[in-house]
Amino acid sequence: MDDFCNRCGNPLPGDGSPCPCCNPALPPEIEVEAPKTEEALPPQADKAFWLGGREVKVSTVVQVVAVLLVVLFFLPWFTVNCQGVRISFNGLDVAFGKTVTAFGSSQRIEGKAVYVVLLLIPAVQFLALLLNRVLPAAKKALYAVSTGLSALGVLGFAALTSYVGGIVKANMIPLHYTAWYILSIALHVAAGAVSAWCAISLKKRE
Repeated sequence: MDDFCNRCGNPLPGDGSPCPCCNPALPPEIEVEAPKTEEALPPQADKAFWLGGREVKVSTVVQVVAVLLVVLFFLPWFTVNCQGVRISFNGLDVAFGKTVTAFGSSQRIEGKAVYVVLLLIPAVQFLALLLNRVLPAAKKALYAVSTGLSALGVLGFAALTSYVGGIVKANMIPLHYTAWYILSIALHVAAGAVSAWCAISLKKRE
């Protein structure tokens, strides 16, 4: 015996579904689409590589290089031989001068404060890349800043090499650049190349 709707009196479907007159269901072919929303773009991922089973971010590597450059600023960059006395100079001596004592007398060798920029560049570079963790959307710009700072560091060392070389040539003093000086230049070049690569890679993703 068919069941009938208590409300309208029409026969009810045999599958137990509600009355099609009082509670009509949507036709099966009609689908209600959810309103489309704009998908949020994922944040720019930092470049990374695997080392010893651990993921290492490139920005972290450049930050380590920046710390090394700060340390190298205080290590001997070059030595000169003045009347048999070997005198070493680091970045601090170059920027602020040094008092040299030889044969019982002291002489003040003045520095050039502009070369303190060779200490400030890696410090600013470290802070700029530290912002990668705080401002992920600005990674490309921060890597571009890091590239520019490294280029400025290379130019600074080129100017220093020319400046010291001119003094040595004028006074006929033997000069020897240390491995720390050469390493400083190499690290600036490496940090700049890596930062430029990251900036270009992020640009291509846009």
